[in-house]
Amino acid sequence: MVRTGGTFVVVGAVFPAPPVELYLEQLVRRQLTLRGIHNYAPRHLLQAVQFLESQHRTYPFASLVAQWQPLTQIAQLLRALEILRKSVLRPA
Repeated sequence: MVRTGGTFVVVGAVFPAPPVELYLEQLVRRQLTLRGIHNYAPRHLLQAVQFLESQHRTYPFASLVAQWQPLTQIAQLLRALEILRKSVLRPA
């Protein structure tokens, strides 16, 4: 979902987790930047929330969320994501 020439920022993933797929061809072809941020101060989180609040009319943040799901459904949602990740879509 990152536009060509954009930057994908990973924040706070500081604990061991399963590996994720990274398509290097897309990273190169689309001239993307992948940036990890390890340490940040509470003021940075406040600044991020203030940015979202002040720019929600400028940028379509809400369109990034298809629908809200309750946290009690997390196991089912993660299973569905795993199935989707392994799926191949063909144009009709």
